Amino acid sequence: KTIIRNYFSQLYTHNIDNFIEMDGDYHENVILQIKNGPMDFQIREPVSPLLGGLKKTNQMLEVQVAQEYTGQQIDVCYLIPLFKEVLDFKTYCKAENDSVADVISGRTYGNQNAGIAAVINPGMMRTGPAIIWRQLISMDLADWHFPQNLVQRK
Repeated sequence: KTIIRNYFSQLYTHNIDNFIEMDGDYHENVILQIKNGPMDFQIREPVSPLLGGLKKTNQMLEVQVAQEYTGQQIDVCYLIPLFKEVLDFKTYCKAENDSVADVISGRTYGNQNAGIAAVINPGMMRTGPAIIWRQLISMDLADWHFPQNLVQRK
């Protein structure tokens, strides 16, 4: 995971400052799991600059389906529009194939090891599991346009 806590620096630049200088230093089987934003799953935050900023490192987008910050599983919060906004976000790292979806699918830099991960916690509240499972099913059914060689169901 690419979250580093340093209370003496700016959170939104700290991760890029640390990881950009190590770009390309990782083994081929290493995938950096990058949260969708630099502030640790806040409701509204910019897209992480690491997505598209790392040109020689395998990258995986991490999104939070658990509703720790978005309603505490008491209020319904449909997260798929947020995930779509992040995936469609243009990083401007290249002239073409520069969206976050392009980066984490391997289309941008030709990475073979890439993807998306979802942090879930269905919880014990009556409404929690139903909301969480609907979001996961929506993620599965959404048309993210990933190349078939990267789509693996386990």
